[in-house]
Amino acid sequence: ELFKNAGEDEIMQKIAGFPEIHSAFKNHVAKFGSRFVNELKLETITPKQEPALLIRLVKPYVVQNIQPKDNHEHELVLRHAAEEKVFKKLGSNFAKKSLLKKILLETRKGVKNRENLRFERTRVFGVVRAIFLQIGQHFYSEHILDNPRDIFYLTKEEIFSFIDGTGVSSKLKEIVTLRKAEFAEYEKVSPSDRFETFGMVHHANSYQANSTVKSEHNGDVLKGLAACPGIVRAPVRLVRNPANAPNLEGCILVAERTDPGWAPLFPMAKGLLVERGSLLSHSAIVAREMGIPAIVAIGNLMNELIDGEEVEMNGATGEIRLFRE
Repeated sequence: ELFKNAGEDEIMQKIAGFPEIHSAFKNHVAKFGSRFVNELKLETITPKQEPALLIRLVKPYVVQNIQPKDNHEHELVLRHAAEEKVFKKLGSNFAKKSLLKKILLETRKGVKNRENLRFERTRVFGVVRAIFLQIGQHFYSEHILDNPRDIFYLTKEEIFSFIDGTGVSSKLKEIVTLRKAEFAEYEKVSPSDRFETFGMVHHANSYQANSTVKSEHNGDVLKGLAACPGIVRAPVRLVRNPANAPNLEGCILVAERTDPGWAPLFPMAKGLLVERGSLLSHSAIVAREMGIPAIVAIGNLMNELIDGEEVEMNGATGEIRLFRE
């Protein structure tokens, strides 16, 4: 009831009244607090810095009564069905069946090791993030910076050369102000997927394609790469920042790209459409694991769709049908 009716701040204040949940919450933040959206960017704010972010992710699960174990059971059903289909095709060829079992076993080990290694990489980034945040806090307390997080507008060479006294400039506040203005300009433009530059890269180049790439879309049908089968007709929800994602219940999640920080959103959606990616991209793999119909590599998707409009997606053919007059 607390998660259903209260805001994030109130939940954070009252969660201590539930010792078992509070303990699990703290343990999760301690172990997995660096795993979040854009986790490989040092400037990203993660649950390690703001635990309320984890509340924001968990809240929809409680409100919509989503049980992660249901997804796991569904995944096992899909897995056994796929294995049975392949083994049936092999008939009585025991040598090939034995070889396939060995390949599956080794592949699963490899995938598990890869994911574990990626998680360790995330933890390393978490440690480095904490180091620079502490330097930023120190610079702020010494009035070198106006905000501890301004440290992320400086290069590591500028930071350490300032500490060592070997830097060209000691006016870090002015450098940060300049960088913020530059980053604000970057937010206003969207470079083409492919572009050419001539001469000095940062001078007189537009970062736009010289020719228009022919669209694969045909009228009211968009085309992408089929990633997980299933036909879904539902409203779409365009999500640009998963930390502020709207209610996805009964909707198709639409995104430009995803990373492991998006995974908690997937079980809430009926389907997944992603502008970028491949059959081995994060979104495609997780969608298949959870059995969520998915299509990836849909060119210009975020501009083609209107938030809230109803579409029909076919995860087996990669087609998205629009219903516009």
